[in-house]
Amino acid sequence: LTLTLAVQAGTLTLSETVGGGLAAGDITDNGTASVTATGTLAELNATLGDAAGLIYRSTLGFIAEEVMQVSVNDNGNTGPGGAMMDQESVTITVHPQPSLSDFAFVDGDFQLTLNGISGQTYDVFYTDDLETWIFLEKVTLAGASAVVTDGDPAEGFRFYRAEEGTP
Repeated sequence: LTLTLAVQAGTLTLSETVGGGLAAGDITDNGTASVTATGTLAELNATLGDAAGLIYRSTLGFIAEEVMQVSVNDNGNTGPGGAMMDQESVTITVHPQPSLSDFAFVDGDFQLTLNGISGQTYDVFYTDDLETWIFLEKVTLAGASAVVTDGDPAEGFRFYRAEEGTP
């Protein structure tokens, strides 16, 4: 089978390391807006069924719905009538990255505001050395933002980051 995946505002990368899945030689234009893979149904299913089997990365600043075009061709290997092909589309919703703002010391604690999507869960981390990130707090936003408190702020500089987490 030949599988082609295409997007307009980003890149697609198929994993080459999924057990029983596609190998590097099976994939063309990996990491581009249009990637093609040739393999057995089992290999394609193994790769696409893995949580990290297909990665979509939106173009910087793109926040909207992306439509991924999916095309499969059996190359004439299944049934009569020559090569058969089917096309479908899958909608990918691209959300903005969380941001941190309004840094302040309040009653000896360091507070910052986590901005994101209402209902989304985020993990907040800090570091003193930009190498080792330490989990600070898991926050599920009830609105567009929430205050996060670091009750043990270090002397000097401390850096913070937030990323999508699981509830």
